[in-house]
This record gives sequence, structure tokens and C-alpha cells, in this order.
Amino acid sequence: MLLLALVTLTANAQRIHLTGTKIGDPIVNGGNPKSPVYVPIVDLDDHTLYFTTSCVGDTLQLVQNDVVVYSIVISDDEVELPASLEGTFEIRIIEDEWLFYGEIGM
Repeated sequence: MLLLALVTLTANAQRIHLTGTKIGDPIVNGGNPKSPVYVPIVDLDDHTLYFTTSCVGDTLQLVQNDVVVYSIVISDDEVELPASLEGTFEIRIIEDEWLFYGEIGM
């Protein structure tokens, strides 16, 4: 099910471009998917992430220098990141056996 959220973003908002990859053993996880996998649509506005496609229940990680510096289970279509996070991070969204990742800067 595709859920859409209507959010007004500022001019400084940026769309996060994510790439998806299947993690784990594809044979154990049921092989290749029969239907398309939808890459989440996420925008960053200051220190707030807005999920146009719901990621509730997925794990969000921010990684810097190969170290996970922030990790939560997403509970809403809007996530406020700590203001203390500054710099460039790899963003990871883990949904079952799928990993979606990209780069964000704050």
C-alpha cells in the first residue's frame, strides 16, 4: 500500500536519492521478488526527514566513517534528527531483507 503525506517543505529541502539492494541470502529469503520493490521517497529539511512513502517499522541508521552514529525504528512519517548531528552521513533504511541507502548532509 502506498501512503502519501502532504507536507510543505522549505526552499532548502532536499530529496534524498536512495539505492536499494537485497541483503542476506536470496535463497533463504525466498529468491527474487515477484513484484517490484519501491524505493522510499524521503526529503530532508534542516534536521527533519519527511517520508512520502511510509517507512513505519523500518530501521533508520545514519553512518559516518563506517560507524553507526544514530539508529531508530521509524514510528512516524516525519523524523526529527538530533540538532547535534552535523556533516555528511550515509543514510540507511532497512526494511525486512532490503537495504536502501544514500547520502545526506546537514
